[in-house]
Amino acid sequence: MSYYNISRMDPDAYREALENSLWDGDLKDVETTLGIRAGHADIHIRTDAAGIERETAAFNALNRHLDNLIEGAEVSADGEFFSLEDAIENIRDAAIFKIDEIASWAQSGKNEFNNIKDYHVKALTVNLGKDVVAGSGLTSDFKEKESGVIRLVLKRDYSADAPYGFHIKTAYVDINDKSARETGLSFTKEDILSRKLYDLKTPLQSAALAVYHDNPNISTRYFKEESTEEHLFFKQHSNGPEQYYARANNENVKFIRATEEGRTRLTLEQARKECPELCAVVEKAVLYRDAERGLRENAVVENALDLQEKCPEPVSMDAKDVAARFAKIYNEKLQELKEMTPSELFERRQKAAVRISNASKSEILNEKGREKASQNIVVDIR
Repeated sequence: MSYYNISRMDPDAYREALENSLWDGDLKDVETTLGIRAGHADIHIRTDAAGIERETAAFNALNRHLDNLIEGAEVSADGEFFSLEDAIENIRDAAIFKIDEIASWAQSGKNEFNNIKDYHVKALTVNLGKDVVAGSGLTSDFKEKESGVIRLVLKRDYSADAPYGFHIKTAYVDINDKSARETGLSFTKEDILSRKLYDLKTPLQSAALAVYHDNPNISTRYFKEESTEEHLFFKQHSNGPEQYYARANNENVKFIRATEEGRTRLTLEQARKECPELCAVVEKAVLYRDAERGLRENAVVENALDLQEKCPEPVSMDAKDVAARFAKIYNEKLQELKEMTPSELFERRQKAAVRISNASKSEILNEKGREKASQNIVVDIR
């Protein structure tokens, strides 16, 4: 219907026609009347198989959260409707609740708005009641909440597919409203990392999750553009004249101070003094990056090989055997420790490296000593 026809309709007649379409129509009619799927409301409608367990649905939502994190996008904390049918019913109820506002907006002209955006788009928040659960979702810190509050965003549409001059641009369950309730189901970063609940393919991806939401003043973004290496980008939020940033790749870290005069690269010592909060988050990310890369495994092997050079020539082959033995035991034990978090692995790698560095020459010179040294490594790693 054209704006001309809608604007010339009697307000009461327009309102009544819209309301009757919502009250009397079946779900398919309501979907058409409101244009529920004309925008991008679909992304807030759960498409899991019917009857799926709540934990599984929450796990799927967790994966979508982490997909966003790894893709460098903001982690959405919008809730989802449980199904398309639930979405249509709840959106219909919300529209009926706000029928007067919707009808008035739809029949208004551009000259009635101070901001032209308000003419094109209408945002509404509707609380369907404290006993209503319209849907649920995971917050940005991975806690499940349920809510009866719905956010509707309407967009003008005078095409043949919009009988009342608008469609639903988006609609979602507002789990950030103060009335939203925690269900008790939640995930922690430690769960995700140690139980491998998400396929983190690279060390930097693990690092991005490890420091996610550690400090509300620090934002962390992972990104990898086509044909370029991956990076972590850190920003410290500040209202002052100086802004601080950091960028880490698989090899190094750069700290930047930005002012109106320009950008200056900082040393680690300068960063620790000028932006300690940013520096703490970055250093933790680098720790996880290095732990995941297996740098400590390399250090163990290198330290063991270094023992060979300190031994007399006649036992050089034995020393190589010890180095290989240590490396083999170390790698085998790491495979058994997949339940550990990267920080726990990091600590055990350090212990193992120290143990090999301190191994005495006598432990290398005889079979019994080599076996004892090997077992000591196993104990440390455990």
